[in-house]
Amino acid sequence: MKFHPIDLLKIRVLDYLTNEDQFSLIEKIAKKKTHREVLSVILKNFDIDIFKNSPLMLEDIYLYNYIKYEITSSKFPRTSLIMKYERRLLKKVKI
Repeated sequence: MKFHPIDLLKIRVLDYLTNEDQFSLIEKIAKKKTHREVLSVILKNFDIDIFKNSPLMLEDIYLYNYIKYEITSSKFPRTSLIMKYERRLLKKVKI
C-alpha cells in the first residue's frame, strides 16, 4: 500500500465536500496528532453513509465497509478490501 487507510479516507471525504467545508475540515484535522483523532473528526463532520447511498465512484462502498466493519478500536488494518480500494482509486485518479 502506498497510503495509510486514513489518508485514503481523507482524500475521498474532501472530494465530497464544498470548498468551504474542505477548508473547515482541514483546519480541524491539522490540530490532531493521531490517526484515531483524525478519524473521529471526520466521522463527526461527514456522513459516511454517502459512500453507500450516493457514491461518486462505485468503489466508495469499499471504504464505507472498511470504516463500518474493519476498523477496530485500536487498529486500522491493511486488509485486502482497503488494498483493493486503493488500487482502484489510484487507477482512476492516475497517481
